[in-house]
Amino acid sequence: MNFQQKNLYHNPNNIVMGSTFHSTPHKPSGPLKKKIVYGLLITVGFFCIVGGFRFTKNVLQDLPDVSKIKDMVFSQATIITDKNGEELYKLFEENRQYIDFSGISTNMVNAIIAIEDQRYREHNGLDPMGLVRAGITKLINPGSRMGGASTIPQQLVKNLLLTNERKVSRKLKEIILTSRLSDVLESQIHQEMGGLNATELRKEMKDRTLELYLNYISFGNNAFGVEAASKTYFGKSAIDLTVLESSILASLPKGPSLYDPYKNPELLMGEFAITDVYGNPVAFSGDVRTSIINKMTSVLQAADLSDKKSDNSFIKFLNGIGSFSLNIGGINVKVQYTNGRKDLVLTRMYEDSYITQDDLKAAFIEGMGYGLKANTFPITAPHFVQWIIQEAEKTIDKDTLAKGGFTIKTTLDLEMQKLAEEAITSNVAVLQENGANNSSMVYLDSLNGDVLAYVGSINYFDEQIKGQNDMVQRPRQSGSSIKPLIYALALEKLGLSIDSPIYDIPFKIGPDKPNNADDKFEGVIPLKFALGHSRNIPSAKIALALGGEEAIKPFLQDLGLSGVKDNVQYGYTIALGAAEITMLDLANGYMHLSAQGKPAKIDPILEIKGRDGTLIYQKKVVMQKEIVKPGVAYLLWKILADPANRIPGWIGKFNVSGLTYALKSGTSNAKTDRGNRPRDGWLVAYTPSKVAMFRAGNADGTPMNVNAYGGTIHANPIKKFLGGLVKNNYIANETMKSVDTSSVQISKISGKLATADTPSEFVVSSIAYAGGPGFAEDAGASKIQYDSACGGMPSSLTPPQELKDGYLITPTTFMPDNMDLQEITDWYKIGSTLTGQKKDGTPNNVSGNVTYTYRNVFVEAPSQACADRELKEDPNINVQITQPNGGDVGKNFSLSFNAQGPKNIRKVSVLIDDVFVTSFSYVGQTKNISKTENVQLGTGIKDGEHTLKVIVFDFAGYSNKDETSITIVKKTDTQPPVLLEDEIKVVKQGSGTYQVTLKFSDDSGVENGKIVNNGTTLKEFEGATVTFITETLVPVSITVADTNGNKLEKSVDLSTYIQQ
Repeated sequence: MNFQQKNLYHNPNNIVMGSTFHSTPHKPSGPLKKKIVYGLLITVGFFCIVGGFRFTKNVLQDLPDVSKIKDMVFSQATIITDKNGEELYKLFEENRQYIDFSGISTNMVNAIIAIEDQRYREHNGLDPMGLVRAGITKLINPGSRMGGASTIPQQLVKNLLLTNERKVSRKLKEIILTSRLSDVLESQIHQEMGGLNATELRKEMKDRTLELYLNYISFGNNAFGVEAASKTYFGKSAIDLTVLESSILASLPKGPSLYDPYKNPELLMGEFAITDVYGNPVAFSGDVRTSIINKMTSVLQAADLSDKKSDNSFIKFLNGIGSFSLNIGGINVKVQYTNGRKDLVLTRMYEDSYITQDDLKAAFIEGMGYGLKANTFPITAPHFVQWIIQEAEKTIDKDTLAKGGFTIKTTLDLEMQKLAEEAITSNVAVLQENGANNSSMVYLDSLNGDVLAYVGSINYFDEQIKGQNDMVQRPRQSGSSIKPLIYALALEKLGLSIDSPIYDIPFKIGPDKPNNADDKFEGVIPLKFALGHSRNIPSAKIALALGGEEAIKPFLQDLGLSGVKDNVQYGYTIALGAAEITMLDLANGYMHLSAQGKPAKIDPILEIKGRDGTLIYQKKVVMQKEIVKPGVAYLLWKILADPANRIPGWIGKFNVSGLTYALKSGTSNAKTDRGNRPRDGWLVAYTPSKVAMFRAGNADGTPMNVNAYGGTIHANPIKKFLGGLVKNNYIANETMKSVDTSSVQISKISGKLATADTPSEFVVSSIAYAGGPGFAEDAGASKIQYDSACGGMPSSLTPPQELKDGYLITPTTFMPDNMDLQEITDWYKIGSTLTGQKKDGTPNNVSGNVTYTYRNVFVEAPSQACADRELKEDPNINVQITQPNGGDVGKNFSLSFNAQGPKNIRKVSVLIDDVFVTSFSYVGQTKNISKTENVQLGTGIKDGEHTLKVIVFDFAGYSNKDETSITIVKKTDTQPPVLLEDEIKVVKQGSGTYQVTLKFSDDSGVENGKIVNNGTTLKEFEGATVTFITETLVPVSITVADTNGNKLEKSVDLSTYIQQ
């Protein structure tokens, strides 16, 4: 009541109301005087009560509880780091990182006190002198806004508990709450520390207040608190702030927008206005900048500032020395320096003796032309960071996460991330060549589930390539990269080894005709090649043999491929990568192969700590369910880690020195009006502990170029990335343990266990999963002979060297219901008829786009001889054996004959007793030929009487023969070969040179010879006939030897044989 009365008494506005007061000059009587006084008191009391109610309502009512300050939680940025604590990103509502008072530079503390609250260390929260000054200002100018006189504690209370409105009531609340703040802090400190003396208590209270203040206030550009500001503007912690940097930061709370260092640097840092003699502005750069700074530095360093420690004397001094003229490179300029707010802070720090004269000079000199750190909020591994935020929001609500000041330490290794990004960005040219503009990768530890590197696109900030789309998490068809997972199920369930034969041949599935990416078929190949060469036909067959998508879908889903949908019908194409899955899901599937069936669950977060360091979450490695058997994983490692199982052009393409790793590529296709074209190119590499996956394409799904295969696109990045890991010792070479496998000997033809009836050349040692269904026994094969010229039935014209051993088999298949048995049977029938070489040099076992292997394997015995082995006699072809003409011959002899026919002669075959001995071919010869050839008989022909037969074939396939009786005897030939001089031909050519043909005869056969002219060898030859070119007709020396070593040495004058 006394408080209210006091206020009523001092309320002058309520003393002239009512009609009972008069202005009569007579002096009131005693009773009347008392009545007047009582009336006045009642009136004043009434209005004081009303005023008291208003004060209570406007000031005291709903006054915040200042004690809450000690428990108040500031909004802080959540920091996301890599595994080593390197910052990746700050997530914030207000970018703030709370630090203790001990983490703030003394320079910063001094700067903020000097500019914001000069008597901070002296007052108890309220500055009476400041309040008096503000009150006088309000009385002098009643219409002015209430302002000023706010100490640091007052500003803290205002910012934390009150609004920014400029009213007397708000100022009164501020004063009341500030006076209460000291009590709150004192109580809190006593509870926490106890036993402090008065001096220690006061210092702790002041430090606590500054800690709260400097952690709360805004420094502009989304930097709240001194630590965030220090990192935003200088890239350093607040503990390391220099005098200059502290003066800059202390300048900002007065007006963060007004003194924004990026928008209004001149107001904060000061500005040099430079003009030439015409008044035109000159830029503060280059030589101009250097000259001005040198000038100012020189003057400032020589100045004595000891008398400039009051009344902003240093500012005035700057205004004086900052106005001058200079001649710079022959150009006169006028310079005028206008101080900035940081100069005011430095001045106050000097005046209050926080810094020395030398400190002041050094800070100002450093500040001339000082450049602040760029205003950015950097994000490293942006797609990974966004994923981490999504994962964290599953347990922490979005708003809390953005302002809770958490520290999220992830599994990412920033150094490995850099290697991954460099590998991808270095491949831009290759991407563009292949019609792609984007690439992504992920690198995982399969044993602990760590995500070590994660690149969602080649450039997060490139809108043209949709760079912010995270291609690691975007579902796409995986192409052949899914095949190892299909083969994993097959190796467990189907009783296959890594060498089991699979027929990559044309094959129909209902109305569909599956094809390979290269439009070719490799024939029967071992399973390891079928997978290593990424053949589509074998994969489709395996899918069907497993039971189709009904059996495969659950298996893939158990491996983590959530994109495989139960409500989508893929058919056999599920084994070709038709399901749309993410890179992360497919990489999880490969983790089962890498870890031999025992991978950890993918978890990219190591730990989450609260703002006070409390551990909220800590990663525990959780193992996934075993889906792939360890033995099966080992078999796939044996296939995919062996470069010999890749296509020939890729055997050495991916080698990384010092590292063995498994590899599989994949390419998905899109239908276009120009046929199928690649859309996404995949490449997966894994070791027994790591999985790396790459993908390339276009984020909008646009197809790439025709030959843009996954392996082709990613060859350089995978080698660069893995090579970088090896170089930096981030990865070790590992071997995978052989477990749960068994050695088997199987037939390359049937894939079944080899038996005594299996031809040895078809037996292969292999390995299979020991827990599989096992192998049936091979039925073996029957041996037959065939003519290798065509795979036909042998005939009398089949040369011995073309008579081969073959095998008659009953074809089998691992496919259910013998689905491909007819195609296999037809393939063997066609393949056994393809032999020799084509005109283009390719082997005849390649017919069109289909390869036919095992030409000595037959499903039915040949019943027809080769076309060249069947005689179609034409009496118009005349044949005459001229030598030998009966009589005795040795095992080696010369055969001379003449042949003439209506068509060019193509070939001459020689038989003894209808047994083929040899043949001679004549390409481009005329219709009439006269030849002498050497015939050498094998040991199978005995001495005695025999029939010598010569069969001549023309190019139309017709033939005729001549024969004579000979007696083969053992002869000791001592005679040298004979030159058939009657058959010497010398013909002048159009070029002026001469073509010479010489023939020789010998009972044992001519072996070789040499033609020499004046010591120069004109021709070396084998056989009984030689043709050579000479420029002049001169005598030549001839040396000819027969098969017994007898030599003819003779000189021949060629000029005597020229034909006119």
